Amino acid sequence: MFPLTNGSPAAAPQSGGSKRILLIVLSLLLLAGVAVGFYFIGKEAADADAAEQRGEREGRAAEAATYAPGTPKYQAIYDRGQAAGRRAGERAGRREGERIGAERGRKVGFQRGERVGDLEGEREGIQSGAAAALGGLSGWDVGAWYIVRLTTGANGVPYAISSRKEMSPDERYAICADNPADICTEPTGG
Repeated sequence: MFPLTNGSPAAAPQSGGSKRILLIVLSLLLLAGVAVGFYFIGKEAADADAAEQRGEREGRAAEAATYAPGTPKYQAIYDRGQAAGRRAGERAGRREGERIGAERGRKVGFQRGERVGDLEGEREGIQSGAAAALGGLSGWDVGAWYIVRLTTGANGVPYAISSRKEMSPDERYAICADNPADICTEPTGG
């Protein structure tokens, strides 16, 4: 043991090996501090923006090469896009075709309906005009001869028949002397 002085333990004599270890540790610490300092100085001196841009460019180029035309990943994306586009195009085409077809159908239907309506209207007009012109008289014999009396028509018909008399080959016809508004007949005698 070491002798005590003034009540405190006596310092152990230092050997040359301890000093050397201490010097090595201090040197290593100093060297580590200098290295850290140089690291931060070097990092600050480096062009961080250019390095970042270069890294981004290289990353984009590598990604672009992965999805370049002809590669399996490009083809897979292309096939999915083409299928989705075809489905969407067919749906849009069907909707447009239905819309155009409906419009054309309405137009054609309207035109046909208008023609049919015109024809029906014309027929009704002819029938109505004929009925008005014939004075509402029905039961006419086709090919028979008639003596008719005209009157002023109505509803746009200028003349109308007010009375008629079917002629017979066995009779003669003349205006009655005692009633000029009527037709008189006499047998032909033969």
